[in-house]
Amino acid sequence: MSYQAVVRPGKGTTKVRIVYDASPKTRKEGHSLNDVLLRGPLLQTNLYGVLLRVRLAPILITADLEKACLQIGLHDDQRDAVRFIWVKDVTAPVSSSNLRVLRFTRVPSGVISSPFLLNATIQYHLERKTTEFREEMQDDIYVDNVFLTAHEIPAAIEKGQGAKSVFKEADMNLREFRSNSREVLSALNEDSDSVQQCATLLGIVWGLQEDTMIFNTKKCDKWPATKRQFLAFTAEFYDPLGLFTPATLPLKLFLQHLWKKE
Repeated sequence: MSYQAVVRPGKGTTKVRIVYDASPKTRKEGHSLNDVLLRGPLLQTNLYGVLLRVRLAPILITADLEKACLQIGLHDDQRDAVRFIWVKDVTAPVSSSNLRVLRFTRVPSGVISSPFLLNATIQYHLERKTTEFREEMQDDIYVDNVFLTAHEIPAAIEKGQGAKSVFKEADMNLREFRSNSREVLSALNEDSDSVQQCATLLGIVWGLQEDTMIFNTKKCDKWPATKRQFLAFTAEFYDPLGLFTPATLPLKLFLQHLWKKE
């Protein structure tokens, strides 16, 4: 598998993240690792459904699972499928004699079967529990992001503590709690984050104090000179729910007009 480091200076937890890619082929007519691995059924919840449901109650709690895929072990006979090359001595030049082949003992991200393995593992542990909000958690988990809603503060605190306990029993750490209620955050021992103004809600900026979704627009210093540049400019707006459509629709209509005019 090929891999590279992604540096994220603004990230509060993992500053450097290693990203693996199992899709490259060894040769033009060859097969990639993803081509020969079983993908598994799609168990991931619908993004639009999650974004709609989290807006149904006045109190929202978000959290994410720390290094979720790396908490899932691989059987020894399956580890040969996820091998990668590393250097023996990082201070010496890279050469054939200074390379060694290592195997993953945990599920790596970037492999086509990883989403299924993660979702199946989470569902397995949730189904073993008898908590009242188990079904809610099953419906409102997107990859490693957990969402909980409540109409009252005591219920929100109970759900947050219950979710943390459930994943702790599965040896998974539920962290980075965010909420539009400071009292809820304080009860979940996340006091340092209670003063944070904004968080990310599946790619959308979430204003915690005002409890609003924020769409940041990029200032166009130089008007696009070609249709390709204009298309790239209009595609920069991430809006899965279409809430920002009244502002982006004129841009799309103008692009349509350009194509018809030519």
